[in-house]
Amino acid sequence: MVRSCAVALVISLVVPGAVTNAAAQRPAEHVILVTIDGLRAQDLFTGPDSTIMASRQASGIADTAEFRKTYWRSTAVDRRRNAMPFFWDSLVPRGVITGLPGGASVRSTNGHKFSAPGYQEIYTGAPQPDVTSNDDRRYDHRTIFDVVRDRLATRHTDVAAFVSWSVQGRLVSARPDAVVVNVANEPFPPESRVAPVAVLETVESRIHHSDGVEMRHDAITDALAIDYLTRYHPRLLHIGLGETDIEAHNRRYDRLFDLLRSTDAMLRELWRVIEADPQLRGRTAIVITTDHGRGATPTNWTDHGDKVDAADRIWIAAVGAGVPARGLLDVAATQSQVGPTVLALLGLAPSELGPTAAAPIVAFLKR
Repeated sequence: MVRSCAVALVISLVVPGAVTNAAAQRPAEHVILVTIDGLRAQDLFTGPDSTIMASRQASGIADTAEFRKTYWRSTAVDRRRNAMPFFWDSLVPRGVITGLPGGASVRSTNGHKFSAPGYQEIYTGAPQPDVTSNDDRRYDHRTIFDVVRDRLATRHTDVAAFVSWSVQGRLVSARPDAVVVNVANEPFPPESRVAPVAVLETVESRIHHSDGVEMRHDAITDALAIDYLTRYHPRLLHIGLGETDIEAHNRRYDRLFDLLRSTDAMLRELWRVIEADPQLRGRTAIVITTDHGRGATPTNWTDHGDKVDAADRIWIAAVGAGVPARGLLDVAATQSQVGPTVLALLGLAPSELGPTAAAPIVAFLKR
C-alpha cells in the first residue's frame, strides 16, 4: 500500500433547516482543520494494545520494558490520557469526539481506505469515484477551501493549508493559485518567507526521512502553520500531519506513540495561541480527524487499503466556537460529513459543495 494517509472532525445527519440556522448564526469566524494521517481509533481511544506489545515482531518496539514503563497503564482511559494528556483532559471535555471502537459506525465511504480518496472525501463532502490512487495530481472537484475562498475570503491569505505530505497539498483545490498551500520539500509561499520562520526552509531542505518518503517532519509543518495563523488570522486553516502513517507502515509502535505525545504538544500549543489572541479567542473552532484507519490485529495494524478489514473505521473530534461541550459521544458519522461540518461552523451551507455533499454532524454543532 502506498504510504500516506492522515487526520479532521464533525458528523451526524441534520434536519431540514439546520444548516440555514447555522448559516444565520455563523458560530465560528475561523476554523482550523487538523488531519492526523492514518491514526487508528484503537490507539487514540484505548492507548497501546497489549496484543501488539506482546510480540516484538508484531510491534517493532526497540525496548519493550521502557515502552511499557512510559506508555502502559492498567485501564484504557488511563492509557489514552497518558499518551495524549492535553487532547483527552482539555480538548475533549470542551468539545466532542466520536469513533470509539465497538461503538456507533464512524467510517470512510470511498471504499479504498487510503489517503488521497480519504482526503478528497473530507474536502469535498462525498466520495469521489475518480480518486483511486495516491498519484500526485489535482482533481476537478469543488472543495471546502474553494467555498470559503469564494464566500468569505476578503484577502488571499484567508484560506491556507500547510501539510506534511506533498500529494495532500494538490488535493486542496483544482487551481494551484486558489489558496495559500505549502507542502513538503517545495519552496515556501511568499507569505511564509518571513523572519523568523524563513529559516525553516533551509532546515527542511537538509533533513529527510531515511526511507525517502515524500513526507516533511510534522514539527516543521506545525511551526509554519501556527506562525501563519498568528500573522494572518485565516478564516480556514488546514494543518495536515503525516508522520504517524510512516511509523505505522514501518511497524514501529514505540515511535508511533512518541509521535502521539508530540502531536498532543502541538495541539496544546495551537490552543494556547488561539486563547492568547483576541482575534481568535472565542471565535475559532478546531476540527480533528484522520484520512483512514488501519487493521485491527497484531499482524495487520500497520496496513490499510480496500482488502484490510476495519481500515475504513475513523474518528472525528471538534472543539471551540460553535461546538457543544459534550465530550465522548456514541454517534454514527461518515468521513463525508467532516467538510460539511467545517462549512456549517462557518455559517455556510454544505450544498455549496454540490448536490452529493453530505450533511454536517448535528451533534457537533451548538444549537
